[in-house]
Amino acid sequence: MQEINGFVSFLGAKDVFPYLNKSLVKMSHRAWKGYSIEYNNNVMVDSMKEFKKKNISSKSIIGYCLSNSNSGELSPIHGAIYDEKLSIIVSKIKSKSEPEVLAEILRKVDGDYAFAFLKENTLIFGRDPLGVKPLFMGGNDRLFGVASEAKALECIGLASQSVQPGYIYRSDLRNLNRFLIKDLPKNNYLDVSLGESSKHILNLIETSVKNRLNKKKIALGFSGGIDSSLLALIASRLTNIELISVYVEGSRDEVETKVSANSLNLNLREVRIKADEIKDLLNRISNVIERKSNMDLAIGLAINIMASITNTEDCEGLVLGQLADELFGGYSKYIRAYNEYDVTAVQELMRTDVLNAYSANLERDEMAASPYSNLILPYASYDLANYALSLHPNLKINPKSNERKIVLRAAALEAGLPKEIVYKPKRALQYSSNLQKIISKVRKTL
Repeated sequence: MQEINGFVSFLGAKDVFPYLNKSLVKMSHRAWKGYSIEYNNNVMVDSMKEFKKKNISSKSIIGYCLSNSNSGELSPIHGAIYDEKLSIIVSKIKSKSEPEVLAEILRKVDGDYAFAFLKENTLIFGRDPLGVKPLFMGGNDRLFGVASEAKALECIGLASQSVQPGYIYRSDLRNLNRFLIKDLPKNNYLDVSLGESSKHILNLIETSVKNRLNKKKIALGFSGGIDSSLLALIASRLTNIELISVYVEGSRDEVETKVSANSLNLNLREVRIKADEIKDLLNRISNVIERKSNMDLAIGLAINIMASITNTEDCEGLVLGQLADELFGGYSKYIRAYNEYDVTAVQELMRTDVLNAYSANLERDEMAASPYSNLILPYASYDLANYALSLHPNLKINPKSNERKIVLRAAALEAGLPKEIVYKPKRALQYSSNLQKIISKVRKTL
């Protein structure tokens, strides 16, 4: 099956191909194996060149960025469905099913996905409940479009906004309606012990990793802390993995990642970045991730480099530990909220952070990897997120001892992760790698 690495789609009052052409140029880094174009609802051509040659005009169109050159039908899904219902969902999209029908099926599956299809004079599109795969929309009274990147819409003059995760939308040039797939409800606290909850957390993480790693070989972004180390331990029992660490020479990560990799008895691919190399890398990554802050540039640059190695090492995806901090109380702000307010405020803050992670972090991270590799985020599983958010904050943080990720550390011990890794103090990648510090210095000189 031909797989895709993003798409752009337009519905207009007149011929929309010129818009598609310009937008796909902005996303050319996603088209590893070229393009496929669908127009007039069901007619396909295999390339931009063929479309231009035929001098086709259409008021509705989708351009797909291809990520492989396999034969067979094209999958209209950017991402993956980790379920036997994949073929059913693909067929429902290809047969132009109603949004309500498709939402009912997607409600029962685990997946990281975005999609769009044309049905008569409407555009139907949607996104997974946690927003792992990016999707943006924008329009006016003459044109409406969706795209995997905001700049693909903004380059033709459309103001863009993120598509709300967990919904399917139906749009024409006059109306925009949406249909719920599923969201993260406000659950009451579960009455469970630390032992019971940690075992269930471990089971959910192991299931998520297993579902996402049906691969011959994968790469894993490795910082040496509990989040990435637990994933590395679980993944190494399922498939071949390549650990990758990116840091500035002289940083904490230069030492700590090797120590943790040795404890796990796993090979580590190290990328040491010199300060004088940063300047040349900044423009490239800023354009790709559509962000400008020092923090976003530091994280985006690290992921982009990891993804490029994933590609050259012939790995089939890059695994990262994103969303563990939001789910299990990894940020110091949760301790502060507990001390300054109460436990309810902490719970609501964690839930808000999980719900907003798509726009705060996940869109940036997927874009950073998009020129080279597919991103795999095992912690961004709906079932895991739903359960983790139902746990009492006391199972995650202790404001008196300043402990964080309590239940995740218990799950890691249950999995067999060495204690020296489980309890190792760890700062966020942008700090422990010294990337944000160096980027800040370099940008002041520009």
